[in-house]
Amino acid sequence: MLRTIISVILLYLVISSAQVFAEEGSNFAVKGAGVATCERFLSAKQAKSGEYYVYGGWIEGFITAVNQSNKNLFDLTPWQTTDLLVFTISKYCEQNLNTSFYRALATILQAHIPTALREESTVVNVKNGDKAVFVYGEIVKRLQKQLSEEKLYDNEISGKYNTDMQNALLRYQEKYGLNVTGLPDQATLVHAFSMR
Repeated sequence: MLRTIISVILLYLVISSAQVFAEEGSNFAVKGAGVATCERFLSAKQAKSGEYYVYGGWIEGFITAVNQSNKNLFDLTPWQTTDLLVFTISKYCEQNLNTSFYRALATILQAHIPTALREESTVVNVKNGDKAVFVYGEIVKRLQKQLSEEKLYDNEISGKYNTDMQNALLRYQEKYGLNVTGLPDQATLVHAFSMR
């Protein structure tokens, strides 16, 4: 285990040489996994090497920094998991092998700006039987609006997850051939917010 941790740290240090990019007239240093190419990221992903896990941490750190540095933003990716972002970046990188990992991530995140949370939202623990997911109340509200537009939900748009909302979500999942969980799980949120 210690050997794996040391390997990950060494790999991180190897790819952490700074690289400067011009971004809308300003220069800044990109460090860590961001300087690696898409090709290197995909190789690490395929091998499931220690380096691969550094990329996930780099994504989370990058998004946290974006959230922190923008006073008009609470969460740039309010419903997307790191696994979903890695999948999306992988698809982009397959077509852009020589692009830096930073550029790939920045390009993918640009698409998330319209759905970002601008203000803080409470986290709702949604349960169905022994399964549960955590999701922002604002995301539940957005989902309620969408389900209402599809005539699957006819209750208050409150951001609260109740029996009516669960039943509406079950109908939605059945309608679109999704795994019927009654939860706003990642596959359901992708379908609801990305597949339209």
